[in-house]
Amino acid sequence: MIRTNFINRIPVIGSLSKSIKQTIDFMPKGELPRDVFESNFNYTKRQCVNEYLNGIHKFTIDDYFSLTEEDKSAIKTACYIDTIAAAEDNVLMGSCLKSILDLTYGEGNYVYVSIGTSAAGIGRVMEFSGVETKYLPVSDLRETLTDKHEAKLGKKFAAYSDFLETQGLSPETIQKSPKQYLFFDYTAEGTSLNNFEHLLNKFCSIKGDNVHFYSLNETLEKVEQGLTGKIKGTAAYVNKYLNKPSIAFYSGIPHLNIDKINKVKKAEKFESLEAKKYNFCVIDLLYKKGMLQKNSKNNKAL
Repeated sequence: MIRTNFINRIPVIGSLSKSIKQTIDFMPKGELPRDVFESNFNYTKRQCVNEYLNGIHKFTIDDYFSLTEEDKSAIKTACYIDTIAAAEDNVLMGSCLKSILDLTYGEGNYVYVSIGTSAAGIGRVMEFSGVETKYLPVSDLRETLTDKHEAKLGKKFAAYSDFLETQGLSPETIQKSPKQYLFFDYTAEGTSLNNFEHLLNKFCSIKGDNVHFYSLNETLEKVEQGLTGKIKGTAAYVNKYLNKPSIAFYSGIPHLNIDKINKVKKAEKFESLEAKKYNFCVIDLLYKKGMLQKNSKNNKAL
């Protein structure tokens, strides 16, 4: 693969550092305090990075390997500290969860399906570690479903069934697959997970011996118990990223109210600048740990 400097994809000339230098050469350096000059330099660099990232729909492994080391450094500099920390936290939790799932089902013998935004942070770790990964946008399912509400939803699920098929989650695909399909979501009381399982079963025929629905936070707690000494802080992770909506900031998966489930096509077009930076940080960490792996079955993943 030919590695090109990403700055050539936006309307400025030369490499990133050259472009930034050209942009600020007019500044009267001798008249500016050094801290002001550095501030302007870094601000311009962040602008260039943001322009590049705004030009792609989702940051992927292919994008990572198309960058020069200079470009990677520029993107890292443009990332907020909280984004870098979120990537580090999720790589830790995600890699430990993957280890347990590999032992339980066999490496490559399962599909990680993220429900909503909560499980998507770890989903990116799974995806970029080579696990077949799917993302299902849906939210606001904590209320008990009434017969009337369920009947209304049934009329809207045709579009969602079509979406599932594009993601490789049609009933036929699942039934014929030798893999286990593991659906994960954050649960407080379990109502939302149970509701979604019921709706997928009833309106999309998503069921079978190889289909399983799990609470992500409860599973992580079991992982911590099983990997004593290797992973700590599960409760802090759950509180920081799952109890609060912060992970949605990084996941790149939009909130899709269950009553608008037929609008899933709009969710496919959703973009988030910070999610692209998060993807970069996750990929960069996995690469440096020797864990980065591309899976062609993830090419259509949100």
